[in-house]
Amino acid sequence: MEGLSQQFEKWGPNARICLESAEDPSKVAMFETIAQDAARVYARDPERYSYNQATVSLCASHSLFTVLPSSESRITSFVTIKTNYLRNLVAIAVTEVNAAAQVNFYTQMSKHPRFKSSSGYIFEKFVFTWLFSNPTSEGLLCTPADTADTAAPEPFTLYPVGSESVFVFEGCKALTRAQDHTTSGWLPATQNFPSIDAIIFTDGLIVTIQSTIASTHDAKDTGFKQVAQGFNKALRYFRSLQWRHIFVTHSDENAQQLRSQSLPGLESKRIWVYSAVLNPANLRLTPQKLNDAQRIRVRGC
Repeated sequence: MEGLSQQFEKWGPNARICLESAEDPSKVAMFETIAQDAARVYARDPERYSYNQATVSLCASHSLFTVLPSSESRITSFVTIKTNYLRNLVAIAVTEVNAAAQVNFYTQMSKHPRFKSSSGYIFEKFVFTWLFSNPTSEGLLCTPADTADTAAPEPFTLYPVGSESVFVFEGCKALTRAQDHTTSGWLPATQNFPSIDAIIFTDGLIVTIQSTIASTHDAKDTGFKQVAQGFNKALRYFRSLQWRHIFVTHSDENAQQLRSQSLPGLESKRIWVYSAVLNPANLRLTPQKLNDAQRIRVRGC
C-alpha cells in the first residue's frame, strides 16, 4: 500500500500507471520516458492539446494529463496535470524549446482555463529561478498603476537577489531578520500563502511578488496582514520601508490589466501596485539551470 501511495503522489489518479509501477518497479523508467516525451510535445505544440479534443481525450488518460469531472457538472470534464513531478517535467521541456516556442507556450496556455493552474505553477518555478539568479543579471522593469496620487512612486527595476540571500520563512516574525541583510529574498514555507509568492527587501523597500499568467488576480488582505503583524517588534524598521506589490506575468497585455485592477485593500494600506513582465525566453534557461535552482539549499529561519 505504501508503494502505491508513493506512485499516486508521483503520477496522480492514473490507476494503471500507479498499479503497474507499484507491482513492477522496473516499469517506472519506461513510464518516465513516456511522460518526458509527452511533455516535450506539449511544450513544442500546446495548441495540439488546447484545440484538438480528440487529442486531449487520447492523451489525457496516459502519463502526463488527467481528465477530471468539473465541479459544476460530472457530465463535463477538464484536463489537468495533476502532480508537481509531472509539472516539473513540463517546466524542463519548456526550457528545451527555442525562445519563440517558449513565448507561444505561455501565450496559448494563458488563454485556456483548464491549463492555467499547471502552466501557472511552471511560470512560478521560472520566477523563483530568476530570484535565485546572480544579482548582476537583468532586472525586471516594474511599472506602477496609474493614479492621481501625486505621492505615487516612479517605475523602478527590481534585480534578483542570488541564491546566497534567499531564505524560507515559516512564521512572518522571521522576516524581521531582513534587517541583517542589505538585500534579501524570502519564500513562504507553505505554497498556499495568500497573495504572496515571494518577498524582497532592498533599498528601503519591501517588495511582495505574486506570479501569474492570468490577466486578473486578487490580493487577499490576509497575507499582507500577516506580513505586517510579523514586524510588531520591529515597527521602526518596518515603517522605514515603502511597500510595493508586484504582479509578475509573461506578457505586456497581462501586465497592463493586472496593475489597472481596483485593489482598494492595498490602496488603504499605502501598498503601491506594480506589474512586471518576465519573459522566460530572456532567462536563457536550460534544464540544468532549472534543476540547479531547485536543488539549491535554501536556508530557513
